[in-house]
Amino acid sequence: PRPFHVIAANDKAIAAAAEPPHSKIELIAPADLAAHGLDVRNNHSDSSDPVRKALARFERDWGMPRHERRLTHATKETAARLSSAAEDFPHLAPLVRALAGEAQLLSRANLPLQFRPILLVGQAGLGKPSALSRIAATAGLPFQVYNMTLMPSSFAWFGSHRTWNGATCGVIARRLIETPTANPIILVDEFDKANPGPQADRSPYGAFYPLLERETAAKFVDEFLGFEIDASHISWIFSANDLSGFPQPILDRLEIIQASPPTPSVRLKICRSIYEDVNAYYLHAFDREPTEAFLQSLPQGSFRAVRRSIEKAMAHAASCDRTAVEPSDLQTPEARRAQIGLI
Repeated sequence: PRPFHVIAANDKAIAAAAEPPHSKIELIAPADLAAHGLDVRNNHSDSSDPVRKALARFERDWGMPRHERRLTHATKETAARLSSAAEDFPHLAPLVRALAGEAQLLSRANLPLQFRPILLVGQAGLGKPSALSRIAATAGLPFQVYNMTLMPSSFAWFGSHRTWNGATCGVIARRLIETPTANPIILVDEFDKANPGPQADRSPYGAFYPLLERETAAKFVDEFLGFEIDASHISWIFSANDLSGFPQPILDRLEIIQASPPTPSVRLKICRSIYEDVNAYYLHAFDREPTEAFLQSLPQGSFRAVRRSIEKAMAHAASCDRTAVEPSDLQTPEARRAQIGLI
């Protein structure tokens, strides 16, 4: 990976900015930008080129040179926050503890915050994307989630050559080009449901191998760009329900962590957290705390279903001009049983 230069900042400045210490890296070599006509001197040539437009927009919006990005560094405070987060996500405690331990280790050397590639295995409906989004926020890192079932081919990830009809950048290059932080957490959800594509003998996981090794990820080439970008600081987390379909080479590159089903008390805690998230989305238009009866009446399936039920209940409560959601706002077997029990 290209060397980074730590930006000096005292503790007061960091606290005032509410931003952890960070460093700069060259995402793209300036020579490569110049060779492809993408440097500042060529801003007005072929203004329809999507990469040139994206780089110019980046400079304008973020006030940074188009070839540079920043890396958020690990701190002891970050590690402490992650350790505390294990209490909020007991069913993901092994994952959170692993992340906290890595953050503590990296903070000792004032290194950028980056977690080794992880495969999180557990039953469907555990709310992994939602939980990981909050864990990433606790770590102070940007978070992006992609669903493997919605990625039709490797081109969606790694771009397609400009000579192809409808050619475009892949999502990895686009994410790094358009945003200022080069060490996001990227979750690839439902990794075990990859589309094998037209060539049945070609593993859909093979294209990820270079991205999971630091040396090769630092020289990642998107087919549309045609030059190297430094993708070596991404923290990759993959989720799956089953390990049986994975080839051994991909498993060898990932730390496998099991997510346990939540206990009834943990489930209630997660449902309460989902209620708070949905309420925040609607600008806290409803009561700050849901009743225990309402939480008990939520469906017992996946947490996706829980979120949908809460949204529907809030819509029904709003139509009745109420700020409190009640079990009667839910059209679920659990709610109906609760209503019968109250009669």
